[in-house]
Amino acid sequence: MSDQVSRWKGNWKEKGDEAKPKWIDPDVWKGLVQFWQDPKSEKKSNNSRNARYHDLDGKDIYKHRSGQTSYKARARKRVR
Repeated sequence: MSDQVSRWKGNWKEKGDEAKPKWIDPDVWKGLVQFWQDPKSEKKSNNSRNARYHDLDGKDIYKHRSGQTSYKARARKRVR
């Protein structure tokens, strides 16, 4: 579902409210648009994307696959 919502957001950025799928409740669409326009959600989205796709040294693209568990927490689990 997250991929679908991401596509809706991309279409919305290009076409505005004309991108709303016909079957979506107008109140739900309005809520999505408000969320997408919120600077806090945009900042969180950008931070998460950067954590997933960029190497800290800036040399290569790096995919972060540890979920919401930090590397330190994963290391502690392995030690036990």
